[in-house]
Amino acid sequence: MAIARLIAPFSSVSGKITAPGSVGSTSAVVAMPDQFGRTLLRAYTRGVQPNTIQQVQARSILSSISEGMASLSQAQLEAWQALALEITLNARLGQTFKPTWAQIFQTVNSYRVQNAQSIILNPPTTEGAAVPTRIAAISSDDGAPDQVLSITVEGPTVTAGSFYRYRFTRNLGTGQRRARSNEFRYATTTPLGIIAAATGVVTLTATTLNIFSATNIGVEILVLNSGYVPVGRALTNNIAVTETV
Repeated sequence: MAIARLIAPFSSVSGKITAPGSVGSTSAVVAMPDQFGRTLLRAYTRGVQPNTIQQVQARSILSSISEGMASLSQAQLEAWQALALEITLNARLGQTFKPTWAQIFQTVNSYRVQNAQSIILNPPTTEGAAVPTRIAAISSDDGAPDQVLSITVEGPTVTAGSFYRYRFTRNLGTGQRRARSNEFRYATTTPLGIIAAATGVVTLTATTLNIFSATNIGVEILVLNSGYVPVGRALTNNIAVTETV
């Protein structure tokens, strides 16, 4: 993987880059800014579709949401448009943007379906929810084939009715490497890492990732309010997994 040093007029670059006049993507590279101010470059590749259980499940969820979107009345559509105007999201390179109503409809209902809830056609509340201060510790019982994880979450009193969605990385190999955003995965199947918000020691069973003690992983908690609208997150890019006593 190459490292690029950028000069004016560019201070940062992110995404696919293709050489001028080239045919297709044979000469393309992907630029990835990191947390140290560097720009990393790798060859552009098009992945295959292994049609895993998780992929099939995701496509099924999106199909259901698409059917719900098609059934919206004009008044409901306008209400989702108004909700989207109240929300600001973070993009790459430190930018912010306003999502479309379709993005919010899909996001909210995706989290609802993942947590075994029905699709809603009327927009939910936009009230906030308390965000954890930090993820203090994680341990594994090293069970086979699944591992019971104990995660210590610190923070203010949780907001009633809110949810935490947990995602993890595979073993990062060392205590120095920081997890990238595209490395986080669901470790549970149903529901997909979404549970009622709680601080203290939270227990989950990893059924789709091997998470053992004496490894280093990344852990992410996305906070959803009672209407399944994302309101914040707690993140650690590298934490040592200890063995559950």
